[in-house]
This record gives sequence, C-alpha cells and structure tokens, in this order.
Amino acid sequence: MPKRIREKKRMQWPQWLAAAGICCFLCFGAGYYVGRGAHRDYGIYPGTVTSVFRENPYAEDQEANLIRSSAYPININTADAETLELLPNIGETKAAAIVAYREEHGAFQTQDELLNVPGIGEGTLAEIEDFIEVAYKR
Repeated sequence: MPKRIREKKRMQWPQWLAAAGICCFLCFGAGYYVGRGAHRDYGIYPGTVTSVFRENPYAEDQEANLIRSSAYPININTADAETLELLPNIGETKAAAIVAYREEHGAFQTQDELLNVPGIGEGTLAEIEDFIEVAYKR
C-alpha cells in the first residue's frame, strides 16, 4: 500500500483575520501596560503631563503686577494720569478725570473726596482705597 502524502493546508482569509486580530490585541495590551508603567512616577495621566511644560500665558501680567506692587501706595495729590492708571479699575478716562478735578478744586483732603470725581463711585473707591494715600504738596 502506498503511503499517503499529506499536503499542508493553507490558512484561509477568516483564519488570517482572526490571527491578525489576536496580534493587534496583544500589541495594544502590551503597549498600554508599558505606557501606564512609564508614567507611574508622575501620579497623573500622560495627557496632563504636557500641560505642566506649557509656557506661562500670564508671564507679561506678572511683570506688570511686579511693577504695580512697587508703586503703591500712590499719592493721589501728586500722581500724574499715567501713574493713576496703575490703580485697579482706573483707566485713561478716570485718571484724566482725577487730575482735572484736582487741578480745578485743589488737593484732595480725604480719600472720600474721590467720590466727587465723575466716573468714580463707591465700588471703585472701595477697590482702590488700599492702594492710595492722601498727602499734601509741600
């Protein structure tokens, strides 16, 4: 009796598809496991690590705040309009109004006298009262 020679069967497309799916699953799982282990030192997820290294968008404001902090308190009887603009909630218009009122009526006697300046109310005065002083010219 002759021996039968076995022929190797080739894999069909469903078998190839299943093998590819298993390989993808194993590769994804291994990558996920390794990736999670690499960021264990940070104690946060990898997506938030990049935000730590972003440039500070408020760097210019910090420099301006440093300049502002060294300028206080501002004497409202001697300060020019540009210096008065350093006060919180005081822009060009209110600073010019303060200077014009001071030139017309003389030096301020108290901080409350700022309420007579057009555009300055109690809310604005409450915001700036810690940053101003009333001293007379000599």
